[in-house]
Amino acid sequence: MERLKIYGACAVFLLLTAVKLLFPDFTSTVKAQVRRVFVQNSDYTEMVETLGLRLAESGWGDKLVAALGTDRGEEEKGREPAAAEQETEETPVPTAAEPEMSAEEEAFLREQAQFAEAAIPANVRTDMPDLPFAYSCPVAGMESSGFGYRVHPIDGELRFHYGTDFAADSGTEVTAFADGYVYAAGTGEGYGNYLILTHEGGFATLYAHLSSFCVSEGELVRRGETIGTVGQTGNATGPHLHFELLCSDIYLNPEYYL
Repeated sequence: MERLKIYGACAVFLLLTAVKLLFPDFTSTVKAQVRRVFVQNSDYTEMVETLGLRLAESGWGDKLVAALGTDRGEEEKGREPAAAEQETEETPVPTAAEPEMSAEEEAFLREQAQFAEAAIPANVRTDMPDLPFAYSCPVAGMESSGFGYRVHPIDGELRFHYGTDFAADSGTEVTAFADGYVYAAGTGEGYGNYLILTHEGGFATLYAHLSSFCVSEGELVRRGETIGTVGQTGNATGPHLHFELLCSDIYLNPEYYL
């Protein structure tokens, strides 16, 4: 019996210590329960049993389980996603730098600013991509009409000019802009006599208003090789070469490379 009293006293002491450390606000309630048991019971065994019943009725045991049991594990689990999320937020995401605009691109856009009411056509690029081959000017002449919007010299309407015109005397040699194959040699109402060459990387060039051809379809030509002569065929107000540069059917500004 004496041993049970000792065990009971130790249990009460440990219980009060745990309550004081974990639930300071609840300490007075537990002390009151213990004091009531001591007053009413001289037998420590009965005291311990009664104390257990009183504490169970108060719900204190559930609070102890919540503090020391599975709920704490769930709390730790809940912190992991938050930590991962915080780490993601703190990690900077690299962004691609905007490519610098060349002087040629800036000059073209400044010139076209006067036609701000007219949108750039969808099949036109205003940037300056690198060409994967060597190239050279196709004619010895003076630029007479540039790439971009202009008032058409024949009908007087605002239109986008998809190439660059070079004024030159009839019969002046026209040479290949780059190595390639003769894709087409034909005649049209607007272009007059024209040649189309295909080049590496999906690029192509067009030479219009020619007076004559010096090459045939399917023929391999080299950069600087004579392919025709300047003329005034098609819709033209004077002898000149109309020159176009394309990449995958998208028009580029030839003046960037001439």
